[in-house]
Amino acid sequence: MQYTASVVNQQKMKMCRCRIKIYMAVFSGMAICLLLREKVSYSELTNWHHTQERRLYLDFKKMKSITEPMININASTTECGSCKNDYYSTTATKVLNTELIYLDNNKQRLERLSRICKQKPNTFKHKSKRNPYIFNTFVSDRHNLIFCQIQKAASTFWKRIIFNQTTPGTRGLPSITNLGVAEDKFKHYFKFLFVRDPYNRLFSGYIDKLFNPNVMYWKAVGIPAKRLSNPEAKRSCGHDVTFAEFINYIIALEKTPDRRDRHFFSMYEHCAPCEHKIDYIGKMETFRNDSKFILDTLKMDNSIRNQFEYMLSNSSINEIINIANRLFQFKTKILKCMTMYDAVLRIWRQLQIKGILSRQIVIPFKPDTVVKLTKSKFIKTVLEAYKSSKSDVSKKSNKQDAFSEAYSTVPRQTLMRLKQVVENDCVLFGYVTEPKRVFNAQSFVKSNFFKL
Repeated sequence: MQYTASVVNQQKMKMCRCRIKIYMAVFSGMAICLLLREKVSYSELTNWHHTQERRLYLDFKKMKSITEPMININASTTECGSCKNDYYSTTATKVLNTELIYLDNNKQRLERLSRICKQKPNTFKHKSKRNPYIFNTFVSDRHNLIFCQIQKAASTFWKRIIFNQTTPGTRGLPSITNLGVAEDKFKHYFKFLFVRDPYNRLFSGYIDKLFNPNVMYWKAVGIPAKRLSNPEAKRSCGHDVTFAEFINYIIALEKTPDRRDRHFFSMYEHCAPCEHKIDYIGKMETFRNDSKFILDTLKMDNSIRNQFEYMLSNSSINEIINIANRLFQFKTKILKCMTMYDAVLRIWRQLQIKGILSRQIVIPFKPDTVVKLTKSKFIKTVLEAYKSSKSDVSKKSNKQDAFSEAYSTVPRQTLMRLKQVVENDCVLFGYVTEPKRVFNAQSFVKSNFFKL
């Protein structure tokens, strides 16, 4: 419906009679935009006044009570006549808009999930003999929440935030071992998970578990993946498995699902979202905003919020330290498969791929001197390179470039088979099943991260 100038004026007069001037002062043109273009009622608008105050009292029940979207995230607010180049545009307006968008995103994610599950009720069942949901779901009575972890989708991060976990794995965490006993908590607790683009998740798993010197995964995944593509490679440590060989192995494991590693099999199998109700689906692509919304919804105290901000701001430093610790902890076993220089070079490339180090900074270590390298010296050198990399804005594209480089090595026939493996995750969680950077990767290749 098109609004003429007279209609708009009538609407303005009506809003004045309803004391809407307060909101006009705060949200200026956005108020008209919401009321007229987005057809938001006056009561809906007033429920969202003073965003900072709303954060303090917003709880899970209030979030569930919102039934109508308030902003169309597919349309820019600048397209609204009264909002275009608005002189009175304020920070408060932008904050309100952002929060509404992320709430609406979650609503759309849940609606999509519900719709797909109803259309294909028997499609999204786990393939393993043991139910992965039981081993991936953790309960916090302190925060009245249930978190379902999906490996390679911020699972370690959230376990540290919620349970203050300091060691890898799930030992000691309050997992759901009896679904019947936890039924009451399922009804009242806030249930959430985080997902990630399936193709990106596999790429990240390869970089962290196989490209990086990781003797445990070389043995568990690298060796069988190498032997699958080359039965003669009996002497391989698994350290030399290529990304194409890794993808081929992931596809082959679908025939023997109980042999799969949780870092690599489908996300829907982890959390059975078609069988167990989910209240919030966070995405790695919008991690900070989704996470902050969850913290606000659960009314997390300041200590947890501070920990959240600390972990985010220091994630690169922690990554460097953790990689260094693993390198020197398993140094003896690593040296049975490659030289120390090769191991350090891989780590250097890994940090470049992650966007922690600039690709312009050449590795400062030499093959003849790295033999006597200590952990403290290694960490100090890498941290100095990290500090020097901060001014290089181009490093943000490193991972995207390496992603295309890796998928460009996978034959198209294999990619089509991989699509069948990840398709359920793409459909359920709203990701593209045939992304151009995967299926037309050759045209995006700009790097040679994997040519060591």
